[in-house]
Amino acid sequence: MDLNLIRILVTVALFVIFLVLIVLLFKKRDTKIYKDAANLPFVGDDTSDIIESKKIKGENHE
Repeated sequence: MDLNLIRILVTVALFVIFLVLIVLLFKKRDTKIYKDAANLPFVGDDTSDIIESKKIKGENHE
């Protein structure tokens, strides 16, 4: 086998893998998963409720 043939085969294999990953990424059935993951930074957590309750009670130990 020639070195150039190996390089060509590796390039074609990586291109096919790239195309498969793109197709898997943009499948329509997974859009809900991606939308949920995109909204994670905006989901409230319970720590703000704990901080607010301590301020109301006067337990500020910062």
